[in-house]
Amino acid sequence: MSDNDETSKLETAVNAILAKKELVTFAEYWNLAKELIDGVPVRAYYVRTDVNYVNLAILTDFFVLDLENKNDANPTDIGISLIKSLASVYFRPGPVETIPDSEKSQLTVISVRIGSADVGNYWIAKTGSEREDLIRFGRALLNAVNTS
Repeated sequence: MSDNDETSKLETAVNAILAKKELVTFAEYWNLAKELIDGVPVRAYYVRTDVNYVNLAILTDFFVLDLENKNDANPTDIGISLIKSLASVYFRPGPVETIPDSEKSQLTVISVRIGSADVGNYWIAKTGSEREDLIRFGRALLNAVNTS
């Protein structure tokens, strides 16, 4: 992969979210995510927030970490997919009927695992700036899958 390391940019972005929102559970999961990626360069990341929602995807040389926190009462675990386990990355301009909360999506990026027909991790962008960020992240993910 490239020599760029976006760890400090990622930490700045997450700290800005935590400064604006009271997301206790997300903060706990973020601390765990930092432990999991400690010493591993961050090649790209994608973060989308809504009222009480945060989705954070982190791409490293070896894996994609996906953290989704719908609200403090209903947290989701951290999911990690090895890059070498991904078969393909799909880009869809708009919503995908089978993906929850994608109705107003401007862009949906989907990863599919080797040997599986099911949707793996997916990320949605609902605003223009989110779309730009997701294009950047999706392109980096595609390059990582292609070179693994």
